[in-house]
Amino acid sequence: EPNRGYEVKITDNISAFQFSGVGTDGEDPYTYGCVDVHASNHDAAAHVDDGGCLYDVPPDWKRPGWELPSKNQAWVAFHDLLLDGEALAPEDAVGAFIDGESVGFGFPKGDVVVTQAMNGEFGAEITFLIHDASTGLVQPVVLPQPVQWDLNQLIEVGCTDPTSSNYAPGAIYELGNCE
Repeated sequence: EPNRGYEVKITDNISAFQFSGVGTDGEDPYTYGCVDVHASNHDAAAHVDDGGCLYDVPPDWKRPGWELPSKNQAWVAFHDLLLDGEALAPEDAVGAFIDGESVGFGFPKGDVVVTQAMNGEFGAEITFLIHDASTGLVQPVVLPQPVQWDLNQLIEVGCTDPTSSNYAPGAIYELGNCE
């Protein structure tokens, strides 16, 4: 698969540009499409994401790209997040918001949900909503203390009591779900 770790921005006109590399002959061997398995238009044959993924989430929820030159981003991982006392379904989503604006969302994988939070500022309070895909309802994630945005960090939220059966060792924010 192509390397997804580089971004090239051209700021001046280039009169003659040529790129060559081993095995490149001008043909593109990759299939483009939506590679995210959570998207409603996931393409299992795609190798490269074309940016056209669609999701069954509220229309004002978005996965913004980098809007600031500093490429500010953070991720928030919820351990054992429940919806009405039950584990989240794979199609449910958790959205992150700063000042009421959507800054990303994620889907459960096992007992963890990771959501991105793009373009935040250090110390900004992040709030969260759960979208119940089976009913279409949205409800807030109520936390004992606010989660603050931190640059390029994985912020973990879960049970912080080491004597609890669902202790999340990396959690720095309490979810209020200790058993």
